[in-house]
Amino acid sequence: MRQQLLLVEDQKGIRDLLTTYFQLHGLDVTTAGTASQAIDLCNERIFDLIILDIGLPDVDGLELLSNLKKLTTAPVIVLTGMEAEPALEKEAKDKGANAFVCKNASLESIYDCIEKLLPKKE
Repeated sequence: MRQQLLLVEDQKGIRDLLTTYFQLHGLDVTTAGTASQAIDLCNERIFDLIILDIGLPDVDGLELLSNLKKLTTAPVIVLTGMEAEPALEKEAKDKGANAFVCKNASLESIYDCIEKLLPKKE
């Protein structure tokens, strides 16, 4: 069974690019463009990993992170378009993020982060 990834990203172009790349690497990707969609999906399904954009249109991504950590034990990678700011990274990790990645990182480095955090399937 393919591992289940939830990608929460409001920018369609980035969402489509990441979805295609991750699917090519054998992941089953479900997407959400808003915080409310992400909450609904986490109430309906179990995910092995969540990638969460900080800049969402309806709720701050860090607020959503806190809410997701109440619903799931899945590791969360916070994805940001902002330059790496130590204070922002610290806040994300304090709220339960397992990793913090800038969107300008290579697709390979984002996938490497996913591989490190995905639970190993037997």
